Amino acid sequence: MNDFTRVARNISKTGDFSMRLTPKGNDEISAAGRSLNNMLEKTEKAFKDIQELFTSVSSGNLTARLPEGYQGDIGRCASHIGTSLEKLSHALKEILDDVQQIASAASQAGEAVGQVSDGARAFQQDGSWAMKYGKKNEGNPYIDAFFKWWDAELKDTLEELRVTGGEATMSQDFWR
Repeated sequence: MNDFTRVARNISKTGDFSMRLTPKGNDEISAAGRSLNNMLEKTEKAFKDIQELFTSVSSGNLTARLPEGYQGDIGRCASHIGTSLEKLSHALKEILDDVQQIASAASQAGEAVGQVSDGARAFQQDGSWAMKYGKKNEGNPYIDAFFKWWDAELKDTLEELRVTGGEATMSQDFWR
């Protein structure tokens, strides 16, 4: 019985489940010692399995689980850990999906800003690429009407012409 007391006291002080009794004989106390050693062995193995699990999880393996076969409190703990890791994995996948959507939107926004910048840069040039006066799109009724108006009333008095109105005016052919 002194051996039981010593091992139990040391385990409660140190938390070291590797300690064992050394039962001798076949009496009831020896059988109890072997049962206690068996319990200590299973408890020690459970703690080592939990430690390995969390080492694996901390390395990024969210699919790691405790080995099956644990029962009672340790079995419930293993089940709870597995369920928690499933929820964590699902939440991280949703976050990853959101981050990918944000990255895609940012990329599209960057492309759009580049297109706007290119368009603005084209209109800030000195205009040397455009003919000052011309009718490249002859036959287009809108262009023909503009130049008719230009020749008749506007060209001699106009100091500045600003044209707005979408994609049609962004084409270099519109200005030639």
